[in-house]
Amino acid sequence: MNDMNALVEKYHQRAVFSFIYIMEAHAVDEWPVRCEYQDIKQHTSMVERAEAAKLLQDEFPLHPHMHLVLDNIQNHFNTVYASWPFRYWVVLNGRIELKLMPEGDQVSMTHLEQWCARNLQ
Repeated sequence: MNDMNALVEKYHQRAVFSFIYIMEAHAVDEWPVRCEYQDIKQHTSMVERAEAAKLLQDEFPLHPHMHLVLDNIQNHFNTVYASWPFRYWVVLNGRIELKLMPEGDQVSMTHLEQWCARNLQ
């Protein structure tokens, strides 16, 4: 999250950054992966999704200029954009310019940084 927060800090005056919290990637009742984070069940209500998003923000603080948005409980954003478990998107004038896919359990910020440097100066 530090790399993303640094990017937001650098470009927030020229772009809108949103973090869209989608369905739980490692829900204990669906795909239990024991890790150091809290065991979270798949959200069945927007209240549960909001609570899980708050836990995420507590653990990985978002830059103040990063908007936190919750996907609806029908997972519309994830259904349309196939963002599970996580993706980075650049949308410009309603058109997808860049979609960063995970490499293992990470997403390299290099392509996003390069796109921002070319297009947001």
